[in-house]
Amino acid sequence: MENNSIINAVKRVERAGSENSKVTEKLKVACIELGKFIEKQVPNDVKLPRDYIVRTFDSTYYLGKIDHDAKQEDVDWINGEPYAPARLITNKYNPPTRKICLEFAKDISEGLLDEIAEFLEDRIKKEEEAINIVENVIIKEGE
Repeated sequence: MENNSIINAVKRVERAGSENSKVTEKLKVACIELGKFIEKQVPNDVKLPRDYIVRTFDSTYYLGKIDHDAKQEDVDWINGEPYAPARLITNKYNPPTRKICLEFAKDISEGLLDEIAEFLEDRIKKEEEAINIVENVIIKEGE
């Protein structure tokens, strides 16, 4: 390989590396922003479609995807139930990895937001039915 060819290859790797870093950072920022929006819309500690969940740590909410591949020693037990770690998307201390962001983006492109909206709509319907049942009992008791 000629000297010029090597120099050109080094410059090309440098440009591609710099661009890759910028694009990866932009992907992470976009995922965090969308994740924070989702956090505000959904209940805490309820399993969402595709194994997503919003967890609270130190009074801060985090969106993540349950990590079914976690080692047994990494699973927390709360009230006798396994509390699997999640691959966090909106962790302010440790930004998500590229892999987590790409998986999140793929889930979004395949309809995750519609699935979350449907999940919430079904939840509302069930709660409204429960309210009607309880209110009917209260009315009958008052007669």
